[in-house]
Amino acid sequence: MRRTVIAAFACLSPALAHAEGFVRHDLTEIASEARAALDDSFAMTSHVRRLTLTCSGCKGAPTIDLSIGGHMDDVVAGLQSGRTSLASLRSACRSRNSACNITELSVDPAVGWVVTHPAGPLTTSATAFVLRGSDLLTVRSLAEDSATAERNAHTLVQALAPRIVGR
Repeated sequence: MRRTVIAAFACLSPALAHAEGFVRHDLTEIASEARAALDDSFAMTSHVRRLTLTCSGCKGAPTIDLSIGGHMDDVVAGLQSGRTSLASLRSACRSRNSACNITELSVDPAVGWVVTHPAGPLTTSATAFVLRGSDLLTVRSLAEDSATAERNAHTLVQALAPRIVGR
């Protein structure tokens, strides 16, 4: 009986460990997929928890930085728990910068959103946040125009989130 309980717990423990977070934490495992999702002309630097893609010759001269880490922010915790709505976060963002926009991402079973705002006189930032448990994927896309910044952030989230977040 005791061995059965120990064996059952051992079989369940990997599932329990991932129930609250991502199934993948190593971005080097999906680096080639990230590059292929955008364009093979992107230069890439890959580390376990960080991946950077740049293309000076592409429209908008984009740079995209992906990172996986934990979160400790009260705003993020509020969004995850449902205490904070995207509408209230959008309102707060727009009170600081009228060009700020926040939209929801569909990344079930995780929670996700994209914040878009000017990042200087000639650059737009579109930053996607994907949160599951205590794991946070951040995709920060910078480009000369908002369409390119947003498209690259959304493209990478759609292509990679299922492999990182899991089901």
